[in-house]
Amino acid sequence: MKVLKKPASVQWELTPVCNHDCIHCYNYWRNDKTPLKHPNIDYMKIAIAICKADPVHVVLTGGEPLLVFDRVFEAVNYMAEKGIFISWNTNAVMVTKDIAKSLRKWNATAFVSLPCGDSEICDKIVNVPNALEKIEKGIKTLLSESVPVSVNMVISAYNIDKIYETAKVAKKLGIKQFCLAPASRPFGADRAFDEMAPPADVVEIMCREAIRIEKELGLKVSLTGALPGCAFESEMFFQHFAYKKSCTAGKVSYAVDFEGNMKACARDNKTYGNLLKEEVSVIWSRMSEWRDGSLLPTDCKECTSLKICHGGCRLEACSSTGRRDGMDTFARKQLIPPSFKKEVPVYLWSEKTVFKVYSGLKWSKEEFGWRVSLGPRFTYVTDCTRKWLLNHRTFCLKEMENEFGLEIREVLKTTIHILVNSGIIHSDGTNINM
Repeated sequence: MKVLKKPASVQWELTPVCNHDCIHCYNYWRNDKTPLKHPNIDYMKIAIAICKADPVHVVLTGGEPLLVFDRVFEAVNYMAEKGIFISWNTNAVMVTKDIAKSLRKWNATAFVSLPCGDSEICDKIVNVPNALEKIEKGIKTLLSESVPVSVNMVISAYNIDKIYETAKVAKKLGIKQFCLAPASRPFGADRAFDEMAPPADVVEIMCREAIRIEKELGLKVSLTGALPGCAFESEMFFQHFAYKKSCTAGKVSYAVDFEGNMKACARDNKTYGNLLKEEVSVIWSRMSEWRDGSLLPTDCKECTSLKICHGGCRLEACSSTGRRDGMDTFARKQLIPPSFKKEVPVYLWSEKTVFKVYSGLKWSKEEFGWRVSLGPRFTYVTDCTRKWLLNHRTFCLKEMENEFGLEIREVLKTTIHILVNSGIIHSDGTNINM
């Protein structure tokens, strides 16, 4: 696979401390002998090191990142001024009007944990009283300042029969994007986690409820985990959800912990270096095991769908099998390779449909071409495609065919499809007169 010089996405764990105590969180199982404390670290130095590597998107997470909002403010402001898209993974309990205004100023988004729409179950999951009321208040404050908010519900045995009810709560709050993820066994978890672990058919249940929520409530629902294709036993669920998200750890993204240590994934406990001592590019080069296929299980290496599936989540596999090259928890060996084939996206436009290139695109050179981005969205293009986009504020497929040749029409259609889906170009449906 092509190796990036500049990873596009970063997850930065600002603190291990949290005002919730969720059993499915990896912080809950840390074997520290002393209570977790906020790090004594220079956030600005880490921000400068991250920006030097030219990412598109930085996700601020924790613990609860808003607990150190004042301490990290200048560092976040620095990243925003550098044109980096910022998002916050938060439980929203600490949100104030001023915090919401700052997020709006930075054009940041919030990805809020909403454990359950039932207040009693919500309290049980986070081990804090009156949690739902506080989460709802924080979400309302963010929305009042026009901060884009999506919510994520981690599915366990405690809340699996409350998915639809929780979606209704989200809709009532004004949420439009509702996400679902199965609870994953954290490193170090013991039998206490088994009580709340999701059932074996959790993927099927999530898919069924997701489609129901989309149909009846009109919310956009996505599954946030990197589920392998063999996790889907139903063709309807496969076509709807398979391969929408794959693991980017060590390939397109990396994580930084609260001490500046760099990891392939925020969930991992293996570090490859420290940003306060070495540059991102040097540490990134040590993560080759995430790119060369050595962490893939044998069954995945032989699967015909590997190039689109990428083997699911390596940390999900490690937490349940003890091996990074183990099978993903949600994989079904009897479904390898998947008997279903992903439907090819239909090209929706005519050869004379006008496409407009968004303004404000950011370009970053890679050895094999260019990364082009707008906000948090990005894709990779060739030198020829970059030149075309820079020289044509509007164009149609027919014009591209005249330039590059009719014999590569399907390639050009695929290119247009990717650029539209990546938010680089758009069309209002009008046609050009030729």
